[in-house]
Amino acid sequence: LSEKRSLQENNDTTLLDVNVDYGQNNDGYSPIRIQFQTDLLERRRGENWDAALDNVESILSEVGQIWRKHISVTPVTGMGIPFPPADNCFGLHDNFQPFNNSSIADADLVVIVTAEDTLTDQFNNTIQCSAGFLAFSGACVTDQFDRPVIGMMNICLDLFATIINSDFSTAVILHELAHTLVMSPYLFTLFRDENGEPRTPRPLKIQNTSCWDGSTK
Repeated sequence: LSEKRSLQENNDTTLLDVNVDYGQNNDGYSPIRIQFQTDLLERRRGENWDAALDNVESILSEVGQIWRKHISVTPVTGMGIPFPPADNCFGLHDNFQPFNNSSIADADLVVIVTAEDTLTDQFNNTIQCSAGFLAFSGACVTDQFDRPVIGMMNICLDLFATIINSDFSTAVILHELAHTLVMSPYLFTLFRDENGEPRTPRPLKIQNTSCWDGSTK
């Protein structure tokens, strides 16, 4: 396998908002607590993917610690990250037991990790691993300040399991988590300045623009 990343961001523009409790007197920062939920990933066990799944889960723990060293946030308090009012995350959190229609505590970002060959969103758009991707990811839910609090990451086991270089495997998942955290054109539009004011005027307007390669998006 050529060690050229074949990755994709989940470009769902319909990010949901939830209200998150950050406490009345909490004005400090702490290293981000990323909670990877792998219940749906574990469904692939018994399909000759056990070694690959063990590798993915080991890398997730390592990658979480790497980002924790570099990102500090105002920590979520109270009941934690609430269950979203609707599912715009490929139907994942509707089938996700830990939320249990309530919330997840002790986390600042929840990432639902899966290993599906095909995922279909609420608009019947599909992303397929057969297109040659190693993985794809993105943010699904933001808080009242536009910070991602729930995201998804899908590992394409057919290709991911063929990676021999462990550093490259780690780099793939590190890259994917960056899409969930910040590296997304849709999150870029939600950036705020040092005073907490949106840098892009609201309400957001979707419009076509010309790209450097001559295409229009």
